[in-house]
Amino acid sequence: MPYEMPTLPTNGLVGHVGPLVDAHGGHVDPRFAEVVATLPNVEHVFLLPFTTSQGKVDRGIDVGEFSAALGRSPTKSHLQERLKALLQFDHWNCIVNPARASLEVIRPSHIGSSTGLCATSNLRSPATRMVGSQLSSDHRVGLYPFDYEWQRSLRFIGATADQTLLAVDYEAGMLSFVTRCEGQDIPNISSLLWSTAMTPLDSISRDEYPTALNFSDDVPIFLTTDPQYEFNHTSFNNLLALPRHNAEIPLGSLITVGYTAVTFPYDSSPIPETRAFTLNVQFVLLHSYPPQSSSSA
Repeated sequence: MPYEMPTLPTNGLVGHVGPLVDAHGGHVDPRFAEVVATLPNVEHVFLLPFTTSQGKVDRGIDVGEFSAALGRSPTKSHLQERLKALLQFDHWNCIVNPARASLEVIRPSHIGSSTGLCATSNLRSPATRMVGSQLSSDHRVGLYPFDYEWQRSLRFIGATADQTLLAVDYEAGMLSFVTRCEGQDIPNISSLLWSTAMTPLDSISRDEYPTALNFSDDVPIFLTTDPQYEFNHTSFNNLLALPRHNAEIPLGSLITVGYTAVTFPYDSSPIPETRAFTLNVQFVLLHSYPPQSSSSA
């Protein structure tokens, strides 16, 4: 039987605007019905909107409409199969797609992967915002994710952390993947033992990812824009062989973000035992530039 949704406050408190973010109940898109029977049930995890406005929470990009648009483009049609492979990818070694993975394969060392369109890019220049009464800077990439996919991914993260309520920062239909804030870098074990800091590329090579990249780290952006590039389960084994993109990601590009997720108590919630989370960027795959980009491939 369906799980009972907790009662949401109705006093206009900023932070929980209601209703439930995920109207799909944690299910996958019916167009991927062939995999439904093999996926774990995550209905017991509820996503509550944490936002600074009373605005509507967007569901996400319709993957069917987006795929059809790719098929109509003479230079993008090859991405239809790429997109299908990305969304149906479940796991390989330490990298998982939370929207498709089994709970049994998850280990603390695993990282997630999510695909969508680039909404913001501050991986080369810092993003600065007000936190309370102070300015805070970090590096981040914003993702417009696909409907059904992102909701199930976040419910899956809640399930792996044995949580039932997650406060979701999903302002304007975007998920943000971030580094540590400026001034909060921490030394890694490698630098403590051998006086040589392990870089993000070292982490990828060793399949040993930190909880979060430091503000001073250079977030790797790997180019997979070649139409002949074929994504499959083993593609994450060969990231270091790919060319790299050294500038900001053009907005509207099709990307996959590799990330770690950390949950923490959300003390401002009017609902007891609510937790929030951060999504910490580890690397990005850049599959396709937007049509209007001068770098379009």
